[in-house]
Amino acid sequence: MTLLAGYAPRQFPPSCDVASVRPSAVVELAAPTDMTPLHGLDSWRYPDLGGDTEELERFLGGTPATNPEVYALASPLTHVRPDVPPTLIIHGSQDQGVPVAQARTLEAALRDADVRHRYVELPYVNHWFDLMWGSPTPRMPAPCSPTSSGSSESRDAVRRVIRPFVARL
Repeated sequence: MTLLAGYAPRQFPPSCDVASVRPSAVVELAAPTDMTPLHGLDSWRYPDLGGDTEELERFLGGTPATNPEVYALASPLTHVRPDVPPTLIIHGSQDQGVPVAQARTLEAALRDADVRHRYVELPYVNHWFDLMWGSPTPRMPAPCSPTSSGSSESRDAVRRVIRPFVARL
């Protein structure tokens, strides 16, 4: 949703009595960027979330073949153009919920459109970095976790990326 809010070609009116704003930057954390390739993924990828093809079809009102316009509109990748806000993409290389190819494809599109962005792929990290399948830390290996006792380089990886990105806005 963050990507769609930042990349939408028009501004949507707020749902409450506040001034309308346009995002000055977008941070993407393991988000889907192209809905069509997600259709048909087997449900082993997200067993605890219950996600499957039928849920995607209900959400988007059909299949990519029967409703391609909606799949395109729901895909942030469709809306990439030179004037989208600077984007920070953070995705785990072992994401089972949203394949890392989604983030890689977005990064390539942003690069081709000459959009300011930064891409960080966290090695061995699953969807939402470690919040899947119960406990808050089983999926992020200690050397990759910003709170681990691993090396200072790996411990501060996310912080080292976010600070310079925000400073350049």
